[in-house]
Amino acid sequence: MTIPVALLLSFLPAMLWGILGVLSALTPPKDLPALYAAGLLSGLGAVACAVLSQLGIGFILPAGLSFPGTPLASAIVAVTEEAARTAAIGLVVAFLPVLSGVRGGDSADESAYRRGVLWFGLMSGLSFFAFESLWFALRAPESLALRLAWTLPLHGSAGIMAASVFSARGKRWGGLALAVFFHAAWDFFREPSRASSPAFLFLSLLSLLGAVFTAFILWNAAPVRDSRS
Repeated sequence: MTIPVALLLSFLPAMLWGILGVLSALTPPKDLPALYAAGLLSGLGAVACAVLSQLGIGFILPAGLSFPGTPLASAIVAVTEEAARTAAIGLVVAFLPVLSGVRGGDSADESAYRRGVLWFGLMSGLSFFAFESLWFALRAPESLALRLAWTLPLHGSAGIMAASVFSARGKRWGGLALAVFFHAAWDFFREPSRASSPAFLFLSLLSLLGAVFTAFILWNAAPVRDSRS
């Protein structure tokens, strides 16, 4: 696989998801460029914040504790990436709603507002995957095929879980906690030194399926009113 092809495949899922939004009448055609811009902006911002956070923590912790493959290392990756993803989604939804495609938010249109937030969360998760994949594509373009099957569903699901924090008037942080849990479990079990074991490979797949199923439940759940409204 050549690098140009790898780069194209990295961004293709986000591009296709935006087009699917237009075909599903969830995104007006005129808003598609803005949706792409917002998704890429939030994805890039989340990746940058996560990387800087991980580098900072790496300088503070002893090398043995933060060494890749340890439970703490998996937790650090999950917390930094999901916190950065949630913050990026929240900032765009709060301050750039026109770009994100999120409309309304009043009690009469809670369902449409919630679906718009989750839709953007998925777009942001796919954009995060795209920018993260740039590093892997430049180092080993052939690794992207595995990432498309094994990593893309996790980032898309985590994007929905992160966005669920903002899908109602009051913040509900359970979505962030779920994203961290599934991400940490998936990252720990799929670490190369363990992934060769069928048992750990199965646990990694189970974590991935759990994330996808949880995102599906959140996507189809009815809006929940804020008790303060």
